[in-house]
Amino acid sequence: MKKYATLGYFVSQLSSLEYEIDDFIFNAAKKHPRICWDSSKSYPVKPVDKIDFVVDLLCQMPILRQCGDADGIFSINHFAYGLEEIFAFRNVLVHGKIVLIDENDKGTIFEVIKYSRVNGKKQTFHKEKYQYSIGYLDYLLGEIKYHSATFNRLLKLLDGTDFKARQDEILRNRAFVREISTTLSANDSQFHIPDWLMRL
Repeated sequence: MKKYATLGYFVSQLSSLEYEIDDFIFNAAKKHPRICWDSSKSYPVKPVDKIDFVVDLLCQMPILRQCGDADGIFSINHFAYGLEEIFAFRNVLVHGKIVLIDENDKGTIFEVIKYSRVNGKKQTFHKEKYQYSIGYLDYLLGEIKYHSATFNRLLKLLDGTDFKARQDEILRNRAFVREISTTLSANDSQFHIPDWLMRL
């Protein structure tokens, strides 16, 4: 049973991410209806359409590209491809059948069987097998966490938060703390600013 716990946790985290994507799209449509209408005449339903819609908004609204991580880094390609990878795995997991969960020298692995269209043909299907490791699931959980944080920042940008100004303030404060540390250390060899304070 414990082997299935990670799969259940993945589904719960992905559900939260899906809600955050929808929340961002609805808020964007409320605050910027003209731009959203230009991107899509109807609400995107499929995950791939939602991703395309959000990417289109990121391209049309430069302010949204300030949603970088703690280092101020944001790549639209990493953002889009990362989401697509997460939802491709979700598609296999929720539309397939888990037929094996096993431990081997590579760790815990599971296999999923799913019927898939043959080369996009409407009425031609075949059975496919997919194998995944729990390590891959852990990687995807990290990606979900990253994308959830990104959508949180995107929502704040829609509300007018200026991340560039906040980042500049953080950098100024860190420089000030270093200056104090250097001054005090020069005057007292016993003085040391804790590492946790330097990471603020």
